[in-house]
Amino acid sequence: LGSGAATGGRGGMLSLSVGKGDSGVGGSLLLESGSSSGGAGGEVRLVTGSSDATSQSSGDLHLETSNAASAAGVSGSLYFTSGTTSAGTSGALALSTGAATGGAGGSISLAVGSGDTGRGGDVDVTAGASSGAAGGDVIFRSGSSASDTGGDVHMSSGAGTATSSGAVTIRSANAGTAGMSGTLFFSSGSASSGNSGALHLGTGAATDGRGGFISMSVGSGTSGHGGMVAVSAGRSTVNTGGAVSLASGEGTATTSGAVTIRSINAGAAGMSGLLIFSSGTSSSGNTGAIFIGTGHATGGRGGSISISVGMGNSAFGGQLSLKSGDSSGGNGGDVTIVTGQSFSSGGSSGALSLGSGNAGHAASKSGDVSVSSGSTTSGDSGDVTLASGPSTNGQGGAVSLSVGAGDSGQGGLLSLTGGKASTLTGGSIVVTSGEGTATTSGAVTIRSANSGVLGVSGRLVFSSGTSKGGNSGGLYLGSGAATGGRGGMISIAVGSGTSGAGGEVRVAAGRSTDNTGGAVSIQSGEGTATTSGAVTIRSANSGAAGASGKLVFSSGTAKTGNSGGVFIGSGAATGGRGGLVSIGVGSADTGGGGSIYITAGASTATSSIGGSVYLRPGAGAGSGGSVVICKADGTAVFTVADSAVDIVSDTVSVTTSSSIDLVAETTISLMANSGISFEGTATSGFEKASTVVTGGNAATMNYQFGVLTSSTSTLQAGASETITLTNSRITTSSVVIVSIQQKCTSGEVMVQSVTYTTSGVALIEVKNMGSFACASTYKLVFAVFA
Repeated sequence: LGSGAATGGRGGMLSLSVGKGDSGVGGSLLLESGSSSGGAGGEVRLVTGSSDATSQSSGDLHLETSNAASAAGVSGSLYFTSGTTSAGTSGALALSTGAATGGAGGSISLAVGSGDTGRGGDVDVTAGASSGAAGGDVIFRSGSSASDTGGDVHMSSGAGTATSSGAVTIRSANAGTAGMSGTLFFSSGSASSGNSGALHLGTGAATDGRGGFISMSVGSGTSGHGGMVAVSAGRSTVNTGGAVSLASGEGTATTSGAVTIRSINAGAAGMSGLLIFSSGTSSSGNTGAIFIGTGHATGGRGGSISISVGMGNSAFGGQLSLKSGDSSGGNGGDVTIVTGQSFSSGGSSGALSLGSGNAGHAASKSGDVSVSSGSTTSGDSGDVTLASGPSTNGQGGAVSLSVGAGDSGQGGLLSLTGGKASTLTGGSIVVTSGEGTATTSGAVTIRSANSGVLGVSGRLVFSSGTSKGGNSGGLYLGSGAATGGRGGMISIAVGSGTSGAGGEVRVAAGRSTDNTGGAVSIQSGEGTATTSGAVTIRSANSGAAGASGKLVFSSGTAKTGNSGGVFIGSGAATGGRGGLVSIGVGSADTGGGGSIYITAGASTATSSIGGSVYLRPGAGAGSGGSVVICKADGTAVFTVADSAVDIVSDTVSVTTSSSIDLVAETTISLMANSGISFEGTATSGFEKASTVVTGGNAATMNYQFGVLTSSTSTLQAGASETITLTNSRITTSSVVIVSIQQKCTSGEVMVQSVTYTTSGVALIEVKNMGSFACASTYKLVFAVFA
């Protein structure tokens, strides 16, 4: 059953249709292949017509039911199913598009039609059940690509334009009586080169509602430990491991969400679970820090931090311990507790309350307390109460010396003055804290009180007196030596201000009118077992509308003699390498980057020369270091090593107003993939010479270019002669070019061949191609290219 082929037209259409009726069900159209009792049943195949025309597609195949004819009916269903089987596997169902050459594979679309009443139609993909083995798998896999990214897999529920969109549920089925429910894996594939794919789990943004929540929970069980929830960032073998970040949702109009980390309440016979907040150990370098803090607040107060131990009814109360890190090779860690500062008029900085509990037994004592309040720029500073507790059958604690406050006039003076002597040295003032024979000695604090609203705080003057005959007294500021601990720190800092320039810190050595001025030396502490201390000189970060302060390292001017030198360098090292010296300009996001200038000194003296600039790498027992000049991306452009100078760049331009000399002990090589151009430039200076061939037709000339004058002057017509040229420039791989520079009289000489099978020798054959014999000598010119 078919239509005939057509030339100049299209093949005739084939139509199978059942006639229309006006009662009962419409007639069926059945295409059924033949059954077989001894082999496979026959196939039913529907294939559209192909197209031999360029850029034309094969025909489409449509399988569809007719539209419902009335408002109370539905369109017919489509069924694609293989038959049942009583022994063996039932037939497979394959739905695929054909392979494509020079284009993309065709798409497959499964879609449910839209409706205007009731729920949207479902799409149900269910693998086969099995009563004797594992159930069938459901696999969704996008297309692979040999030259680009593989295809995506998208799963999206139906939109609800008036109400909610549909849910997406991915779950394993409930387990049977003797098994467990199936595992769920959400994982990106591994990567052999580059990052593996990210995994994003989130809810969509909401307008006029809240974003959907995310819940991760482990199901309850009736035996064994409860199931664990583990969140682990990625491990890296060459760089920092991945971070784990927990952040609550932002509330742009109200409060941001809370973050709660807690163990659940204990059962009747156990205890609640531990909470451990700890960074991992480190085999080389610092371990990770832990930061606990509340965010800044505008229009409100910063959130409180509360750390408390729960109350118990047996044994000791739980401890609250704050302990900084120990160190076996450097300084132990600090512990700092500071209350919040207030910038509001009339407000106070936060109170600091450190109180030991009351002694609960007659033979006990309460703990020690040390308290200090901070300064204030407006209003009262915080009260300080220093008091020892009452004592029964014992001595009350001591109280330090202080001057009482007054409400008029200047504050009471506390003056310590050494005795005056008219014939000997004046009396000393010694302020010494109490010795701790078993523990630490006491601290000594010298400071002026904070100022009032309209004044300034009192200055501190540490100065020796003037001297009329002899040196004035020295000023020593230092901490004592320590055994089994570190030397105490010395800190000199200027307080911050809210108007005018910040206060200066000046360190100036003494001036001398008849000798060298005093030196200023800044030196870090020696570490005899480990590293010596760092010396940091830097200006503070700038504010929003200024620049950070500049650093000036300069010797003073000189009226007679040289000005002082400036030396920047790291010390020599034994058992290690010398320290790095780095000079860098900070990055910027506006305008050009900052420059680095290295300029030698100019000289105005007659016939003198300016100062030189030297860049010299360090020497080494194996080889010396290199001087490297890099581009902005860090790629080396100019490298000077012990035995080589390398220039690597897209373009190198060397311009001089006179001449450039290139001198090498052995060879100078010029190489270019596209050739070497001398366009518009005369090339001169090649090594050359001239000589006369001897009577034995031989000549020696160790030059790249040369002129040979023949020894014969009567070369006969049609005759040839061979001249042996000995030249050390010639190798078996050289190119030797010989031509006639000056012909002989009457004859017509030509170079027949040039052979050089042996290094250092070329055989030049010359023939008289004329009708007459030569009446004079001739000249040859040669060129040797190695």
